[in-house]
Amino acid sequence: MENSASYQSQQVKSGVYPLNVAKAVQWMLLLIIAYFPFQKRFSSALKGISYSFVPSHVELPSFFSKKMDFYFTDLIILLMIGLCLYRGRKRVGAFLFSGPAKFLILFFAAAVLSVACSVTADYAIQYYRLVQLLLFLLLFCSISDVLRSLEVQQLVNRIFWVFLFAALVECGIGIAQYFMQGSLGLKSLGEVNISGFHFPMQGGYRWIIDEWTGCMTDRTVLCRCSGTFTHPNILGGFLFASLLATFYLIIVENKKTVRRLLYGAIFIQIFTLAISFSRAAIIATVIGVFVWFGVSMVKFFRKEKRNDLFFLRRVSVIAAVLVSALICLSLFYNQFFSRGGIINYNQVVAVADQERIVYQNIAWEMFKDHPILGGGYNNYQILSHEYIPENNTSVLFAKVHNIYLLVLAETGLLGAGAFVLFLISLFKRVLRRADDEAIQTALAIFAGFLFIGLCDFYFLHTHHGKCLFFLFAALLQADLKTFKRPEPFVEQISQPVGSKLD
Repeated sequence: MENSASYQSQQVKSGVYPLNVAKAVQWMLLLIIAYFPFQKRFSSALKGISYSFVPSHVELPSFFSKKMDFYFTDLIILLMIGLCLYRGRKRVGAFLFSGPAKFLILFFAAAVLSVACSVTADYAIQYYRLVQLLLFLLLFCSISDVLRSLEVQQLVNRIFWVFLFAALVECGIGIAQYFMQGSLGLKSLGEVNISGFHFPMQGGYRWIIDEWTGCMTDRTVLCRCSGTFTHPNILGGFLFASLLATFYLIIVENKKTVRRLLYGAIFIQIFTLAISFSRAAIIATVIGVFVWFGVSMVKFFRKEKRNDLFFLRRVSVIAAVLVSALICLSLFYNQFFSRGGIINYNQVVAVADQERIVYQNIAWEMFKDHPILGGGYNNYQILSHEYIPENNTSVLFAKVHNIYLLVLAETGLLGAGAFVLFLISLFKRVLRRADDEAIQTALAIFAGFLFIGLCDFYFLHTHHGKCLFFLFAALLQADLKTFKRPEPFVEQISQPVGSKLD
């Protein structure tokens, strides 16, 4: 017994137990990434409690979400945060207040103050939403902490592989939805009815092959696919990120057969991105590709010793993207033309853009009335009816499609300032470490996210969006001192002259 106790004590001293905790946290992170696209929102169990909190002195619009909800991954995130705090219990201050994390905590404090000083100060749902926000801020801290652990290179590779596999499953679901023009009955995985996501398309032609074969229907609209996400735009943002993750895997992968499969994955993802018809995600993809290729090439040509294979592999990725994009454009040219916003500008997108401008004007007026603390976190929909123009006849049920204006309107200068400092801090750290392949990829993805943030709000107010946003933010700011640059070409360089190269 004494020997056993002595052995256990020695294990603790030598760090075996903490290492096991670190491994558990890493596997939880991979589980979150694999599972978060495929989960439904649970709200029925808390429905009775939710409605008991509705205040009598505040007029809540019918489209305002009054239900307390949760996702299964919330429980995994809580456990992961708990293990990270236990593992670093002697440095909790550094866990919460080091690097960009301190600005997130300041942002959260501003959000709490904004609610406490708003018309919904006594509405419990708003504090529940704040707890949900805090959960993802702590997730950011936890991922950052995990990426300071051992075997960072291996963990990051696994993160991108898991992300890609989840994306390919989403692609399969999305493609089936689009060609069936309906949902697949996967409600238990979070799938919603896609019939609400449509645009005018006389004859219901899905692609050019329908026109060639005369496959005309009595449909006058065409539904966009959304996978298991709650909106096609979220699917688009997810596929944009997974596409850039595929670029990373091609660069660091040594096996030629695997790389060829990854080139095929590029086409599948671009194909699905096309049939999501998400304007913001498609434009973000263009931005992300330019950033990824541009930053890496600048770093590449500045080096004294350059590897031509490194350059050729990047060019082959760009070529695969261009070929895939041209094929998809040929297959869906008329559908893109009817959708508008990519190859042309029509009445469909004009109406949508006019509505978004109204949202932005409302947000700006709300900020001017509440400049310091804003109108209150999650209060935009509640207060927006006070700012709707008299001549407006449309029902404005959503939030402003701009995360920066949304933060400004709801949390004022204090919250917006903290959020901007968080972003600046991320990029300031990244500029010192842009030689790393994973950092370059995360930078390109996050640059695209920042653009999408100008056009939508899901990165800060939906479960799936917050998972995406804070995951790649953490990859950007991670302290990668132990992160060794991958050497994908060592094996090929040793080949004799004249050998066949991929």
